[in-house]
Amino acid sequence: SFANLEKLRNRIKENHHLALQLWQTGNHHAPMLATMVADPAKVDEVLLESWVKDLKNCVLTDALAKLVSRTNLAKSMMEQWTRSDDGWVGRAGWRLLSSLALQNTDLPDSYFKPFLKLIECGIHNRKDRVRDAMNSALIARSEVACLLQVD
Repeated sequence: SFANLEKLRNRIKENHHLALQLWQTGNHHAPMLATMVADPAKVDEVLLESWVKDLKNCVLTDALAKLVSRTNLAKSMMEQWTRSDDGWVGRAGWRLLSSLALQNTDLPDSYFKPFLKLIECGIHNRKDRVRDAMNSALIARSEVACLLQVD
């Protein structure tokens, strides 16, 4: 359960070496824990490209996107992954965009405009899992815009 994974994460804290080992186990829950204990400062593009190829469900895809959102590679991976034809990679990219919208309220609207066009032109041609993530990105940016207007 997620509650048990959270308990393990709290005990382990951050352990990048262990995260690398967990990802390779083949155990269904181990990669989830890997995303929780990996050191964002040690995550590089080679690792992310390897891990993103292993995605096979929404829960792990969203967990990987959450990890990537805490790295200095978030924008570059998001820009690359949102354009992917692979459903899981595309979902990871759009979930990253959601995170960027929510975490970086200083990003101007102009940063997001090209992605709005991608959503408008492409949402109906994408797999359901990607469409869900595209909608999440759109909603996330709308929420931030509303919050900034209220302040």
